Amino acid sequence: MSAKSDEPVDLAGSIEVAPVNAPFGFRPVYFFGRQRHDSKIWSSAQFISFEGEQ
Repeated sequence: MSAKSDEPVDLAGSIEVAPVNAPFGFRPVYFFGRQRHDSKIWSSAQFISFEGEQ
């Protein structure tokens, strides 16, 4: 976080991911964040598989 920022340090919540696998059998989900001075970060992929999907 940028110095002297009033932004939260911890975030919590939930997201909805449509229950559809990609053609290769799973769904990769990435999380993205950006700081005030435009510095960016991405998470490693979270690989989600939905039962009953090909």
